[in-house]
Amino acid sequence: MVANNKKKKKKKINPYGCALWIVLGLGGMIWFFSGSDEPREKKPENQGVGATTLCKRAVEQKLVSPASAKHPWVLSKDVTHDLGNNRYRVLSYVDSQNKFGAMLRTQYDCVVERVGENLVLISLETE
Repeated sequence: MVANNKKKKKKKINPYGCALWIVLGLGGMIWFFSGSDEPREKKPENQGVGATTLCKRAVEQKLVSPASAKHPWVLSKDVTHDLGNNRYRVLSYVDSQNKFGAMLRTQYDCVVERVGENLVLISLETE
């Protein structure tokens, strides 16, 4: 047997690496637990998203073939207008099939009001 006289090298721990992980861990914990228990107030620009969604669903209920509905790919802020007093107007269109399978475009004008946490459909006009 041949004796192995090589000494095993001990793996050195980098003190700066450990300190970095400790700081990152503490910072993450502080960030995670520093949140408030109070509900956050909804941003005004995000409130139009709910109005747009409600109007799309209301229009689809009036269609002959709701499954064929194709709404334009636009941002809610481009089709939703704040009327004040928690009211929003959505002006847009939807393409869908009629009873013969032909695609038709339907323009719509929809007004929605926020009552507390809920959105209520005030009016919906289609052309």
